[in-house]
Amino acid sequence: MKYIKLVGTLKQQTKILIFNVYDRYIKHIYRRIIVNPRLKEIIEAIVSELRVILEHNFDPVHMIFIETITACNLRCPYCPNSIYDRGLIKNMKKMETKLFHKIIDELSELKWVGEIQPHSYGEPLLDDRIIDLIEYAKKKIPGLIINFFTNGELLNVSLYKQLTKAGVNKFTVTQHLPTPAKGVLEVLDYRKKFGSENVGFRYGKITYIFNRSGLISVEDGVKKTKCNWPSHNIGISYDGSVLICCHDYLNEVKVGNVNDERLIDIWNKPLYKKIRKDIAKGRFTFDLCKRCLEGKVTT
Repeated sequence: MKYIKLVGTLKQQTKILIFNVYDRYIKHIYRRIIVNPRLKEIIEAIVSELRVILEHNFDPVHMIFIETITACNLRCPYCPNSIYDRGLIKNMKKMETKLFHKIIDELSELKWVGEIQPHSYGEPLLDDRIIDLIEYAKKKIPGLIINFFTNGELLNVSLYKQLTKAGVNKFTVTQHLPTPAKGVLEVLDYRKKFGSENVGFRYGKITYIFNRSGLISVEDGVKKTKCNWPSHNIGISYDGSVLICCHDYLNEVKVGNVNDERLIDIWNKPLYKKIRKDIAKGRFTFDLCKRCLEGKVTT
């Protein structure tokens, strides 16, 4: 068994080495030598197909959340942003546009299609690039599903129309303040008058929530015995760090950074594979998992 695992690891490392050499050296050489643009396209198409054939693809991954911005306009008591200053507007951090493009380009090369949620603990409507980012993602991956999470306080009919035109397939809007946001009510009225145009819109308050790995309190908390979240979902923070769980607010578990590595290579690391396997079987070795509870919201 150890021999099989060793061979598998060596094969994966060899594939990574081959494509790293291609990306850093061979690609730049043939681009200078070959002047025919059509021939260049053919070569790059072949390489792209080989990547898909030789590498493990993202078939198991259903959703990827990408933190384009850290700031939020609210400080809800059941969110870690109410405890830490990371989410303050004055401390706003944005993912570099070129990094967002790199992630989308890699997913496109892998022919991955799933759901992307452009958010984490920040409010995506504070990101003045959000329309452009969504448009880029949908252009590169036409079959992509964009699920837009927002607290709705900055939403209005104009933004709603821009977002749907850019490619948002569904909205998940959560009311965190005592009264509904005026803009959200206007959007609901607009949809009632003109139809949904096949765009989903879920709106309501939170009743149950995870304790964000012990950072916030919940009532009547229940601990999971198994968890398949890391096996089918990936998170990427504004700085490129890959997150094995959406509750890892402090990025405790380190598996890689897409600034320095390709996402598929990070996903296929033996460490990451072991983490997913252990968590799926209920072997919780990280404090992150041991502290995780789901319960009623406390306000």
